[in-house]
Amino acid sequence: MHFKSALIIYALYFVTSAWSVGLNSDQLIELKTLVRNYKKSNRVDKIGFAKDVEKTLGMKWENAESMFEYNSNDPDLHCLLKTLANMDKSSDKTEVKILDFQEVNFLLDNFNAVSRSRRQQRFRTRQQLFQVFYFWRGMNRALSGKLRELESGRRANYVVNAVECLWFMLEIKKAVCANGFMSLDSGDKSTMKEFHGKTKVNFLDFVKRTLVHDKHKQDPQSPKL
Repeated sequence: MHFKSALIIYALYFVTSAWSVGLNSDQLIELKTLVRNYKKSNRVDKIGFAKDVEKTLGMKWENAESMFEYNSNDPDLHCLLKTLANMDKSSDKTEVKILDFQEVNFLLDNFNAVSRSRRQQRFRTRQQLFQVFYFWRGMNRALSGKLRELESGRRANYVVNAVECLWFMLEIKKAVCANGFMSLDSGDKSTMKEFHGKTKVNFLDFVKRTLVHDKHKQDPQSPKL
């Protein structure tokens, strides 16, 4: 009986821990502040930056040097964010919405690919980041409202780095998803066709579909997935 109870407790701990791995809004805001302060400082202190991240997020680096770009004093934000999203941290919160590890990986890979294709040094503008969602505004009222809110006070050429990109995406996810799924309000046949007749999709599938649609719109000759 005691063994069975121990197994149940362990299973619950494992599931809860797995659900919490990722990045939440508070963590992304803290990281944005740490990166901004480090870049504004005239003093190069890689170890100090790494320790600040450890202390703020509640984790321990195995190799802090790997968090910096090769032969550079700048943090490698993509490596930093992917590593943190796949670690247990004392600042993780099971009761709040997060971007899970898969979502973080996909969003950062796409962010990096688009930045390279446009010869931008790992940044995008606010307009570039949000334009992929514009076609879908009518499908979900919460999406439309959240985009208006996030656009407010930020010019079209507002520069977005990888940390803020994830924060924007998490804000959209929190606004549009209930119990892990996003409802498609529109009954338009073309909309339903994009999602194979589904009226609810998870956030990662929705983002993947928006990016595919945006790519086809820019390059009509590209093959459909």
